[in-house]
Amino acid sequence: QVEEAVKLFNQTKLKPNAVVCSILIKGFSNSQQPQRAMQFWNDMRKNGMRMNTAAYNALVDVQAKLGNMDEVSEILQHMAEDDCKPDAITHSTIAKGYAVKGDLDKAMEILRVMQQSKVSHDCIVYNTILDGCAKHKRPDLVDTILDSMKAHAILPTNFTLGILIKLYGRMKQLEKAFDALEVLPKIGKFTPNSAVWTGMMSACLQNNQPARAMKVFQD
Repeated sequence: QVEEAVKLFNQTKLKPNAVVCSILIKGFSNSQQPQRAMQFWNDMRKNGMRMNTAAYNALVDVQAKLGNMDEVSEILQHMAEDDCKPDAITHSTIAKGYAVKGDLDKAMEILRVMQQSKVSHDCIVYNTILDGCAKHKRPDLVDTILDSMKAHAILPTNFTLGILIKLYGRMKQLEKAFDALEVLPKIGKFTPNSAVWTGMMSACLQNNQPARAMKVFQD
């Protein structure tokens, strides 16, 4: 349907603007067409369209969710040329891109830039990097991330806990998963949800401890 929207846009011969561009780029994102999004953006730029930060963020997100960081770098270069200042969403999305790609050290670097620049950020960027750690087997960064959350008064959530349980389960560190289950809800002042308990049972089974999985189920 996004191609039909582009066709309609071209037929109406409307002057390109950032709002329309942002909507269509999100359409390409939803239909998993990152290169088509770049092509459309370049076409709009040739037609004299001036982007804003929100439109650039949409374009960065298309590429970052696939870990296409060369394309993200190109977009950021043009963003600077258009005098569009990156905001919290831009930085968080870039960190997500590096986490997806598996370059967790670079993702941490982006996080430190956000912190040092006092860019507003929340638990989502931390969860994104933690999820990258789980997928790319980087448990060495977990304590640093959790300490950073504490230092910046960012409270963990059920999603944070679920990621840690998944990570520790995969790394055969089941006791750390149980420790996280004990500690994080107290810090974040939340009650573990069904997804967390299901993840805990799965971690037990991954570590060949069906009895503990049954105990988690009964509790």
